[in-house]
Amino acid sequence: MRDNTSPISVILVSSGSRGNKLLFRYPFQRSQEHPASQTSKPRSRYAASNTGDHADEQDGDSSEPCPPTDEQLVAGFSDVILATILATKSEMCGQKFELKIDNVRFVGHPTLLQHALGQISKTDPSPKREAPTMILFNVVFALRANADPSVINCLHNLSRRIATVLQHEERRCQYLTREAKL
Repeated sequence: MRDNTSPISVILVSSGSRGNKLLFRYPFQRSQEHPASQTSKPRSRYAASNTGDHADEQDGDSSEPCPPTDEQLVAGFSDVILATILATKSEMCGQKFELKIDNVRFVGHPTLLQHALGQISKTDPSPKREAPTMILFNVVFALRANADPSVINCLHNLSRRIATVLQHEERRCQYLTREAKL
């Protein structure tokens, strides 16, 4: 039985003058880490084998397909797709964000970055300031679509709190902007 209370992924996306960007994703998409091992065997038991004769050789039981693992649920979304669907319009900032796609529910709290001239850190040694390019960001938790409403509310609250901290650090020392450039 799967644990419906734990998030299956944590994602941080931003939107700015240069488009949407995925800044952080945990767990990291492993399908690109070991490309050599991917070519030697099919990715799923239903993928066509090289010979085409025995695609169901592993356990001989093809009547009930295995449900996807938590990792597989989110691994189906590329970084570009996640950045596109999770970076919201600025009108949606400051309120609960919830999106359900197939068996995955994304819960977050989009946050608008308001850069006033007086809010820029005076301790930053850079002599010339660029106009900020990041407009908003969204801290998102991915969970199973059938998660309990209390878990959804709890993770939204956590997302809001993390967003508040990141917003403060961005105002203080442009933390997200600096980290996004790495």
